[in-house]
Amino acid sequence: VWDLDSLASAPLRLSLAGSVNAPHLALATTGEPETAGEAIVFAACSNKLRAWQLRRTGSAAPQPIGAPAELELGPLLESAGATAPHAAMAERGARRLCLLVASEAWVFDVSGIREGLVLNLQLRTCLVGHGAALAAAAFGELPASLGGGSALLTAAEDRCFKLWSLPDDDAFGGGGTDEVEVGGGEVACVLESSLLPGAAIIASAAFHPHGSQLLLGDAAGTLHCFELVPAAANNARHVGCRCTHRLELPKLLSKRPAVSRGAREASPPPPPHPPNVHVVS
Repeated sequence: VWDLDSLASAPLRLSLAGSVNAPHLALATTGEPETAGEAIVFAACSNKLRAWQLRRTGSAAPQPIGAPAELELGPLLESAGATAPHAAMAERGARRLCLLVASEAWVFDVSGIREGLVLNLQLRTCLVGHGAALAAAAFGELPASLGGGSALLTAAEDRCFKLWSLPDDDAFGGGGTDEVEVGGGEVACVLESSLLPGAAIIASAAFHPHGSQLLLGDAAGTLHCFELVPAAANNARHVGCRCTHRLELPKLLSKRPAVSRGAREASPPPPPHPPNVHVVS
């Protein structure tokens, strides 16, 4: 783990001993003024979920606070007929963690780590309803015009994506499905849509910081921008969307200004094919 404010210093090394396979990593800052300089690093593999709470004091590099929290994932994965999660992402504020397992999204309550309850890693809900393996997900906040509150964007390999509303922590729990549940305390799918026919498989996803747009990157190098709008009166969902932009990065790269021969020889060669698009907010 590198401190971006002090890249010249040596990175912090966290041990992954005991991991059965290469873990998927996620990092989240606490996002609270009173805990500025703190972050949590998550590592999920086929047998365990591990989390470190880090704190930076002054100009020193971040250091772990106590021992890492651990949760055995083997029994959960076995009950779901899965072998390992294939992605992990954390909510800003380090309240919740999402693991993608086959076509399901598992949402954990990890807020207890910030309170010193290092063993308080709880699987709070399992979101089901996708017809293919999940490829990407992102936490975000819905704008007030659409009801506000926390949300989770999930995208599957069949180019379908869903938007789920997440209740407040106190009411959070129970299973989530793609059936809309009206009322407090329930996870509900408020949007279901897909990329245009012919688009490549979704590779990554992100929320715009203002919560009014969704960004989806596909494996062919195209960035799809969707604006969230109120759902139509005949739509059972709570939120609608419309595609506002499609940015084909390979075409943009081909239009770069010409450079001198010396600069071109000094620069690395271009990749043999368009890279996957990975978007962050």
